[in-house]
Amino acid sequence: MTAAQTPLPTDQRLADQLVTIRTTFRGGFDPTSRCLRQIHSSTVGLGADTFAATRLVSMSTTLTPAYRRVMAFAAPIVKTWGRLETTGLELLDGPDPVLAIGNHDSYWDPVIFGVAGREHRQIRALAKDSLWKNKLVAKVVTGMAQIPVKRGAGDAEALAVAIRELADGSCIGIFPEGTISRGAYLRPRSGAGRLAEAVPECRVVLGAITGSVDIVRFPKRPKIRIDFFEPEGGQKRPDETPAEFATRVTEEIRRRAPYVVPGRKKTAKKYRERIAAGLPPKAGKGE
Repeated sequence: MTAAQTPLPTDQRLADQLVTIRTTFRGGFDPTSRCLRQIHSSTVGLGADTFAATRLVSMSTTLTPAYRRVMAFAAPIVKTWGRLETTGLELLDGPDPVLAIGNHDSYWDPVIFGVAGREHRQIRALAKDSLWKNKLVAKVVTGMAQIPVKRGAGDAEALAVAIRELADGSCIGIFPEGTISRGAYLRPRSGAGRLAEAVPECRVVLGAITGSVDIVRFPKRPKIRIDFFEPEGGQKRPDETPAEFATRVTEEIRRRAPYVVPGRKKTAKKYRERIAAGLPPKAGKGE
C-alpha cells in the first residue's frame, strides 16, 4: 500500500481538517482561509482527490510574491498611518469567485482594497494599461497578477481575461467609474455588470472606501475605512442589463462613500472651482 493510500498520523489529521474545510465550502464562507496555505504545504502524500481540493483552496487564497511584497510595503501607510478600519472582510473568504466592486476617489483605492483583504484573498484588479508602459512598474503589476485594460475603449480582451479568471475562482476587483471621481459624478461603466452576467455563480461584494484622499495631505493624518457588503438590492438579476446593474451597485456604494475632492490644497481648490462653474473637475485636452 502506497503512502498516498496510508497517510501518516499527522497527515491523517491534516486530511480530516481538509474534509472539514471542504464541507464548510459547500455551506458558503470559509472562516479558516487564513490557515489554508499552511495546510496546503503539508499535504504531500494525502492522495489525489484531497490534494486537488487543497489546490483549489490555494489558488483562491495564496498571494503571489510580488503582491505580498507590495501589500507589506503599503500596509504601514494604510493601516498604521491611515488608521484603517474594515468591516465585512468575511465576505471575501472561501473558494468561490468574488467580484469586488468599489468607489474610486483616490489613486490609493486599489492598494487599500488589497491591504484590507490580503489575509483573505488576492484581489486581481483591472488596471489602466498605461501602468505597463514603465518596464519596472510593468514587472511589478504583472507579478501582482493585475489585468491591464484600455480605458474608455471597451477592452474586450481584458474583459475576456477577467471573466476567465473570475470563473476559475479568483477575486476580481473593479471600479465602475473607470477613473478617480475628483469629487464629481461619473457615469458607471457596464464592465462590472458584464462580469457578473458572464459568471452568474460569482458573489458580488461591494466596497465603500472613505478617507483615502487624505493620504497625500500630510501632516493631516487620514482615517481610512472600507466597508465590504453585499448589494442591498441583491446580486445581478436576470432582467437587469449590465449597465443597470453597474449603476445600481455604484449608487449603493456612493450612499456610504459620497464623492470627495482629492489632492492637496492647490489641486483640490482647482477641482472645486471647476465643479462650482459646472465644468468637469479635470480640464479636457481641448481646453
